[in-house]
Amino acid sequence: MAQDLDLDPTTLRDLYKWIDTIPLSRPKKNISRDFSDGVLMSEVINHFTPHLVELHNYSTSNSVDKKEYNWNTLNQKCFRRLGFSITDTDIKMIVANQRGVIERILILARDKLALYQERQSRGGNSPGRRLSPGRRSPRGRSPGRGGKRGASPPRSKSRASPPRGNSPGRGRPADGKASISGGRMQAQMEQKDIIIQDLRETVDILQNKVKKLEQLMFLKNEKIKSLTSKLDQMSFQS
Repeated sequence: MAQDLDLDPTTLRDLYKWIDTIPLSRPKKNISRDFSDGVLMSEVINHFTPHLVELHNYSTSNSVDKKEYNWNTLNQKCFRRLGFSITDTDIKMIVANQRGVIERILILARDKLALYQERQSRGGNSPGRRLSPGRRSPRGRSPGRGGKRGASPPRSKSRASPPRGNSPGRGRPADGKASISGGRMQAQMEQKDIIIQDLRETVDILQNKVKKLEQLMFLKNEKIKSLTSKLDQMSFQS
């Protein structure tokens, strides 16, 4: 997915300038090596969307398993919510400091972060637009109530127009209430989707841990068998 991105010199130069604007916990010397454990990537995501990343979940390590764990956690908890994911092959190449891979991932993350922030901005503004009709309608009715000393022509019109004049006044608050209700329902649905996604990601992480524990148990049992066999041989020889 990230491997189709163009890595021409101009694109790379813009990427490095973008990275330099982000305060990272350690200086950028060799970008492939610096980002291999996933910690700096978590800081990049946290800089723009702090609610998506808990930095204490990612620790610096030279262990391949720990590096892969960090990237798998980023993949499940952050990248998917930004609208993309990376493959196991990508992760292995990043951990192995393969040249050019992390640049592709960073370019992809930068573009997805921009789109995510744009969607969040639109979502934040839309409730205000939905509420506006409901706010205007009460003010629209107030002149009719307060205009006791108004000229007779408006009064003569009001006699003929109550059915037409009242129905829009009633319609606007109803539309406003419907919009508010719809906005609340949509916000609740989005919140539920986020909770469900978080639970799925937690289940995936736990399943990965279980698999690793099963592998460790298997290796431990094999080692015990090997040592037991050696002990039996030594006792038989003696």
